[in-house]
Amino acid sequence: MNLKLLPTLLLFLIITSSSNCLKESFKEQLPPLTQDGRNTFGCLVDGKPFIPGETLFGNIKPLSCNYYYSSTNYYKAGSLFIQGIAVNKDVSGNILIQKTNIFSIGKYSLISDSCSSNNQCDVAEYYKKNEGTDYVGQGVSYFSITGELVINKLDTVNKIVAGTFYFSAKSPIGKIREITSGRFDLRIEN
Repeated sequence: MNLKLLPTLLLFLIITSSSNCLKESFKEQLPPLTQDGRNTFGCLVDGKPFIPGETLFGNIKPLSCNYYYSSTNYYKAGSLFIQGIAVNKDVSGNILIQKTNIFSIGKYSLISDSCSSNNQCDVAEYYKKNEGTDYVGQGVSYFSITGELVINKLDTVNKIVAGTFYFSAKSPIGKIREITSGRFDLRIEN
């Protein structure tokens, strides 16, 4: 082995291991995986914690969840809507999961559809406000291109839905965001 390469190799190993430790410590900040309606939601956006909390002057609700078992004038039967809003220094924005045809626990694809009626499509979106490199002074929407939603509990009597999710999302100019380690334990509002 070339002894001149040893310091470079050691530096690489230190950086790699500290990066993995940092990701694991961020993952530990996420809410626990529960199924009893604690109104928790969290994930990692590009490895950084996204945890909804108090928003500007408390005027915006940081978490919301609705489920429509039967069809309505606006929603298909089995429509689930989950939204989390986070405002913090590292990762702020909005994560929206809108999935149709959910009637039981199971695994569901999280790929955003394109359709004319906003409330009747499957959508997983990360919205980042004031992302200046893409659009000066405006927000950027990243729509899922791959991903999965796992429903571990769907209790329409006690109005609780819990599960996990992840997705890769793409901006209109092709920038990719990775949303990983997602989990939620929410009370259904309607």
